[in-house]
Amino acid sequence: MQNRRSFALSVAVWCAVLVAGSGGARALEHDTRMALRDALKRHLALRLTDGHYHIKDPVTSAWMLLRPKRIRPEVYGEGSAYLISAEFIGTDGKTVVVDFVLARKRAGFSVVKRFVGNRAALLKALRAAS
Repeated sequence: MQNRRSFALSVAVWCAVLVAGSGGARALEHDTRMALRDALKRHLALRLTDGHYHIKDPVTSAWMLLRPKRIRPEVYGEGSAYLISAEFIGTDGKTVVVDFVLARKRAGFSVVKRFVGNRAALLKALRAAS
């Protein structure tokens, strides 16, 4: 049930991204944008071990150790679901992009889903679901 809900939320966010097109993120209030960025920073800070963020590689299922580089400025979505991306440096020195879906929780936002580097697979899943 939770996986279906997360997938549905992901599809909704990606639909918003596709509708917004390549023109950039929809205009969000500054306070909302800052609250989302702060929520992602807290999420990362709480999950860093020895300066690395641990996440499974979607292709190999091996654990990746990623060092945070930057949170991208673009924020997509509206209402209760948003998408924000962050760049990390892998142990091989390559940049890895992780997309985070955040949802409203109580008085703030919380990460509810993560997608690692493979946007083509996400778009394929989105097309298959629609």
